[in-house]
Amino acid sequence: MNDLLTVRQVQEVLKVDRITIYRMVQDGRLNGVKIGKQWRFSESEISNLFSGITPVDITMENGSQAQFPSHCIQLVQDVVCDLSDISCLMVDYQGNMVTEISRMNPFCKMVQSSPAGRVSCENCWKDISLKSAEGEMASICHAGLMYRTSPIQEDGRTIAYLLAGQFMLSSVDNWYAENFIEEQANKINLEAGSLLKAAATVPVYNPEKLKILDDWPVKITRVLEGIMEERTILLKRLRRIAEISAV
Repeated sequence: MNDLLTVRQVQEVLKVDRITIYRMVQDGRLNGVKIGKQWRFSESEISNLFSGITPVDITMENGSQAQFPSHCIQLVQDVVCDLSDISCLMVDYQGNMVTEISRMNPFCKMVQSSPAGRVSCENCWKDISLKSAEGEMASICHAGLMYRTSPIQEDGRTIAYLLAGQFMLSSVDNWYAENFIEEQANKINLEAGSLLKAAATVPVYNPEKLKILDDWPVKITRVLEGIMEERTILLKRLRRIAEISAV
């Protein structure tokens, strides 16, 4: 059996950073095995990279969202979020938005009304995507709200994440009001009093609601995977028809 290399050892061999290693796993350029929360890679897998043999040849057209039927997914996402009273959005494996946020609460709307706040959110989604690639499916955003993450797969590889939540485990308290809100308001150029008032509208989830949130993202991702699989089959058939017609 070939020796198994750690992420750090692969970094040293390839001369790239940790984030690049996880990106390569996500887009299929690098195959590995996950043992607990740790990734391991065979020496032969790394050798194949140097020989020009890669496990998957992926071509993305018109950017990272080209493979997603965003309009159809947005409709499904909106309906399910309305029924479950849960906020969510989809990002690709690099953390770029694929869908708009469904059922966005007033606090998040206020944060994103600021250009600096919007950038902070986008950077946060990229960070959550990276953590999800490492196996962390529960995250806290820059504004102190919690998310649950569920991977969306196609042909055995993760191509996106569903981020569900935008909630807290307890109501806004004095510490949050006196420390966190003022700091965040200064960073994103918003008035602290207004931001604190909006924070009071953030949903507080009890254990029963958390159980729903643990189950729901997995179920909706299976639906979205089915949509994308049917779309892929249809596109292949259309390409085949075009090839036959051109003969």
